[in-house]
Amino acid sequence: MNEQLQPLKKQPRAGKAGRSGTQDDIVYAHIFEAILEQRLAPGTKLSEEALGEIFGVSRTIIRRALSRLAHEGVVLLRPNRGAVVASPSVEEARQVFLARRLVERAITELAVQHATVEQIAELRQMVNDERDSFSRGDRGAGIRL
Repeated sequence: MNEQLQPLKKQPRAGKAGRSGTQDDIVYAHIFEAILEQRLAPGTKLSEEALGEIFGVSRTIIRRALSRLAHEGVVLLRPNRGAVVASPSVEEARQVFLARRLVERAITELAVQHATVEQIAELRQMVNDERDSFSRGDRGAGIRL
């Protein structure tokens, strides 16, 4: 797990370096990003102790971040066995993608109705950047975009 999160080990113990937000938010964002980019594969055990060392924070902060990820269904918290990256079934994945398509379409329509010309141009650029990322094989960047 340390190898998958190693690029994220840039946060010092105190403060809000690189990203804004609390330590909880920073740890949550880094773990979520590692899962999203599949640097942490489904079923990977997430040790509170190891994560605390990687991020230089207490296990309490790690627990709060893992709890938030579990609430969102990204991580499973198993009593007396720790946390693991969720492994959704094929049917669960279909349901999630169906729901996302519906919600994202509605959100996009609302956003476009209220967007400025500059914001639309920025969105188009982001879509082009996403397409370029996937075409050159940079799946992580494409997913983030």
